[in-house]
Amino acid sequence: MSRPLVAILMDDADRLSWTDRRHLFSDSLIDDLRGRYTVRFEPGADLVNDEEARMRLLEGAQACITGWGAPHFTDKIIEACPRLGFIGYAGGSVKAYVCDAIVRRGIAVSSADIINAEDVSQTAIGLILTGIRGLVPRYLEGRGERLSAYPSRGISGKTVGIVGAGLIGRKVMSFVRGLDVRLLVADPFLNEAEAAHLGAELVSLDELGERSDVISIHVPSLPETRGMFDRRFFASMKDDAILINTALGDLIDQRALAQRLSQSRIFAYVDVIDPDQGDAILTRANFAYSPAVAGCLRDTQYRMGEFVVAEMDRFFAGEPLVNRFDFSKMAIRA
Repeated sequence: MSRPLVAILMDDADRLSWTDRRHLFSDSLIDDLRGRYTVRFEPGADLVNDEEARMRLLEGAQACITGWGAPHFTDKIIEACPRLGFIGYAGGSVKAYVCDAIVRRGIAVSSADIINAEDVSQTAIGLILTGIRGLVPRYLEGRGERLSAYPSRGISGKTVGIVGAGLIGRKVMSFVRGLDVRLLVADPFLNEAEAAHLGAELVSLDELGERSDVISIHVPSLPETRGMFDRRFFASMKDDAILINTALGDLIDQRALAQRLSQSRIFAYVDVIDPDQGDAILTRANFAYSPAVAGCLRDTQYRMGEFVVAEMDRFFAGEPLVNRFDFSKMAIRA
C-alpha cells in the first residue's frame, strides 16, 4: 500500500526575525517523516510569492504541514488539491492563513496554538508576580530613576482580574486560583456557573477595572475588541494597579494609556505594542515593554512542529485531533 503524500509548505527563507523553518521543522524531524510518509519539500522554492509553486507542491497531497511565516492558502490552491484532508499549522492563530474553500471542504485544520498558549500564560503569570512585587520599578530605581511611588507588595489578599477566559486566560486562572487572591473574570461568552467552576467571580469589564489590583488581558484581536481598553477603562483603574497585556497591542488605546500613565501610579507591562499608534508610550518610566517574547521563542518552537506532526499522525490513524480548529467559532477566535 502506498504511503500518504505529505507536503511541507515552507521554504528556508528567514522571513521573520524570530523564526524560520528550521526552528519549527528541523532536518531531523523531516527525515523522521520520510520514514513514514512520502514527503514533498522544496526549500529553495519562492513559495510566498509564487502561487503556482505552492500548487505544484500541494498537487496530490493528502496532508500539509506549515507554520509561522509560511505562505497563505487561497481558494484556487485548495480547489486544485482535491485529496487534501489535513492542514497542520505550527503557529498561533490560523485565521490569516485559511481561506473559504478550506471551510467549505471541511478540511481538518489543527494549530499548535495550545503549545504557544503555554508559553504566553507562563509569561503572564511571571508578570503578575513581577508586577505586584514591583521588581521593575526597584530595578529602575537602582539605575537612577525615581519610582518610589510604585510599592513592592505581596500577592496575598490582592484582587486579580482576568479579561478573556479563552485558552490562555484559563491557564493563567488555573495558576492564580492556587494563590491567596480574589479572582475576577470578564468575558461576554462566560456565564456565572462557568466562572465559578474556574474559581472566579464573573463581573463586567468596568467592575473588573475598578476592583482589580492586577489586570491581565487575554482577548483576541477582533474588529469589536480593538481599542476596547480606552480612556474610560483606564480612568476606572486603581491608582496603584498593575496592567499586563500579553495579547495584541491593538486592544489598547495607547494614547489613552500614555495619558493615564502620566497622571497616576499605575504600572503597565506590555508584550506587544501597536506600531500604527506610534511608540511614544515607550518613553514612560512606568511602562515596561518586552517586544513579543511572550510566546514560543526560537529554542522552544520545535515543540509546535512536533505537535502538528503528531496531529497529522492522529489524522491518518483515524483518531480524534487534540486541537482541531472549530470554524463555527471563527468570529470570536484569535
